[in-house]
Amino acid sequence: MSSQKSCPKCGKLNVIKNKYCINCRFQFEENDFIEFEIVENLKTSLYGSLICISIFVAFMVLVTVAIIFEYGLFGTISIVIIWPITIGFIVWASR
Repeated sequence: MSSQKSCPKCGKLNVIKNKYCINCRFQFEENDFIEFEIVENLKTSLYGSLICISIFVAFMVLVTVAIIFEYGLFGTISIVIIWPITIGFIVWASR
């Protein structure tokens, strides 16, 4: 994401938060740049959340399989504890 914007009148680079061009004093419209920044931040956090959830679910699958191999049929009892926690985390993280 760029932290600068170009003036449409003179072409000079300005900081995104500037209301006026530092070269020609052209007044910028604020809404175009702020909305873009918010959308980009949401996109980044969404991808990060999806990656985090995927890693967590993969880890919980490995833990479940390891417990069942180690403890056999008694290990299946752990599924009643592990997977509601996993599903709860997914629901919480997706909000």
